[in-house]
Amino acid sequence: FEAAANQTSGFCNTIVGSCAGKNLCCGQNNVAIGQRAGTGFGNGCGNTAIGRDAMYFFGGSHSTAVGYGALRNSCACFNTAVGGYALCAVNSGQCNTALGHRAGRAQSTAVGMTAIGAFALQNGNMNGATAVGDQAGCAATVSYVTAVGACALKCLTSGAGNTALGSGVLCA
Repeated sequence: FEAAANQTSGFCNTIVGSCAGKNLCCGQNNVAIGQRAGTGFGNGCGNTAIGRDAMYFFGGSHSTAVGYGALRNSCACFNTAVGGYALCAVNSGQCNTALGHRAGRAQSTAVGMTAIGAFALQNGNMNGATAVGDQAGCAATVSYVTAVGACALKCLTSGAGNTALGSGVLCA
C-alpha cells in the first residue's frame, strides 16, 4: 500500500512494505523493506532501510539502517545504524557507526563516532568517540574518548581524550 507512491523518476530501487519509500521521488539504488521504511528517501541514493520506520524522516545518501526506527530522523550521509533506534536522531553528523539497541541514539551532529553495544554512546554529540560494551559511554557528553567494557565511561561529562578499559571504569 503506497510503497514508492511519489516516485517520478530514478532507477534500481527496491521497495517492499506498506508506505515504504513513500516520498522517494527520483533517488536511485535504494532499498526499503518494512512498514514506512525509507519513507524519507526523497532524492537520496545508495541507502538501505530495513525495519519499521528505519530512515522514516531521512534526507541523506549512502547510509544503512537496520532495525525499528534506526536512522529515523536523519539528514546525514555515510552513517550505519543496526539496532532499534540506533542513531535515530543523527541530523547533520556523518561517518558514524552504531550497532546495538539505542546505540548512538542522541548523536545529532557527531562525526566519526563508533558505538557498539546496547545504549553505547546514546547521549550527546561526541566527535571521534568510540565505545564498545553494554552502556559504554552511555551518558558521556565529550568528544574523542574511548570506552571498552560494560559501563566504561558511563557518566563522563567533561574531559575529552579519556580512555577507559574495563567494566565500570571511570563510571560514577
